[in-house]
Amino acid sequence: MTTTTEEKAFPELSPGEELAYLAGFFDGEGCVMINRNRKAYGPERKPRQYVRAMAVNTSGTPLYKLNELFGGHVTLLKRKNDAHKDIYRWEIICRPAAVFLYTIQPYLTIKYELIDLALEFYRSLHNGNGKGNSWDYTDKELSYQEFLCDEVHRLNKRGHNDTND
Repeated sequence: MTTTTEEKAFPELSPGEELAYLAGFFDGEGCVMINRNRKAYGPERKPRQYVRAMAVNTSGTPLYKLNELFGGHVTLLKRKNDAHKDIYRWEIICRPAAVFLYTIQPYLTIKYELIDLALEFYRSLHNGNGKGNSWDYTDKELSYQEFLCDEVHRLNKRGHNDTND
């Protein structure tokens, strides 16, 4: 099987239809995470954490549209085995990721709760008091952020099923 980098054009849709389509695409193909930067910062050498959204597909068309509308970047991952299609990966982090997640959340079903937690985590990092460095938070704030991280991780686990909670 040969792969092609030629992509179909994104269909002509109204802005509302386009957003609903991309939200549904992300609901099925996307992933929401809270990542921890391994490099430590600040006087207490604590790692920074940030919200990350990502989608992967063998068609780049919806990923390039997400990139066009929300930013981030698209990477083409060439497969070594010609029997496998190349993979496109779209990623967005930090504030642009929060804006993206906030925008699509009303259209979601599967990832609604997950995005709620990720947005709450983002708000806890940027709660209007000028904080944004991990060494500026109180122990209570750090504990709450850790709780939100754990909840996002729990919801992302393989085999997670809403009926099992």
